[in-house]
Amino acid sequence: GLDFCDFAEQCRQIFYIKKLEELSDGEEDEVLIEVQRESVYAAPYDESKLLGHIVMSILIDKVKDVPSDSWLEVFMTIGGDPRISEQAKNYRKWWQPIGEKRVAKVRSWLAKEDLRLFLEAVEAYGKTANEEALQRMFPARKKFLEGLYEQGLIRNARLMLGSRAARFVDSSLSRENRISYISLKGSPDTAVIYLDCKDFYLIQGSHEFKIWLYLAKPTNIFDSYSTNKSLYRDDLTTGVVKTYHQMHPGLPYRDIVHHENTWRHGVISFLYKNGIKINLEKIM
Repeated sequence: GLDFCDFAEQCRQIFYIKKLEELSDGEEDEVLIEVQRESVYAAPYDESKLLGHIVMSILIDKVKDVPSDSWLEVFMTIGGDPRISEQAKNYRKWWQPIGEKRVAKVRSWLAKEDLRLFLEAVEAYGKTANEEALQRMFPARKKFLEGLYEQGLIRNARLMLGSRAARFVDSSLSRENRISYISLKGSPDTAVIYLDCKDFYLIQGSHEFKIWLYLAKPTNIFDSYSTNKSLYRDDLTTGVVKTYHQMHPGLPYRDIVHHENTWRHGVISFLYKNGIKINLEKIM
């Protein structure tokens, strides 16, 4: 007769929290399924937080490198994708209360999904358009980007998609797993990705889009997660370079043509020349 009283509810909350605190990083347990029930994670915890806030905080703090798929599913089920406008109702309800540092960690984990979708879009275009040069270059480009992620260099990523590239990406995802991307106007087939690697910043894309390397944050245009945000190709080239010079006078940058035999050498040379060392075995 006590199953549904306030005392029983508080006991269950204590049980869930204790079980989560006992888990090691990536460990599987039935409690992970329990806390994904809305009646559990939406229950009040104290005057300012819901139980879901406590669940996410405990698990995020335990992850040393990258969360397992089951742990990531907990974050996404409770809070949804944090790469949305900070003014959005869902962001203010679930992500704002747990603090910016935790949000930044989850966004960096989700950067891997942005990378995957970017690479899939580039690979699909190379095959459907029968572009042999792009197909030959693709394995090296894939290895390079995944190697940066494996080294823990990527803190955040933003995906930009032209209209046809966006339809391809959307068709490959379920509605629940749709991600935030910026619409790229005037370049329907193009896919572009921006990577924040802390010591350097990179923008690269398909369709003869150069690799752009910067030694500091080049622009603030990627900070907004508004769903109606859009950019043009010139915004990502001429516009970003102009802003970079204004924000960081005298700091060098490099734009590199995606020639299949020389582009990696150009990237590595620029980074090493400016004192940035990366693990070559992971990117070659």
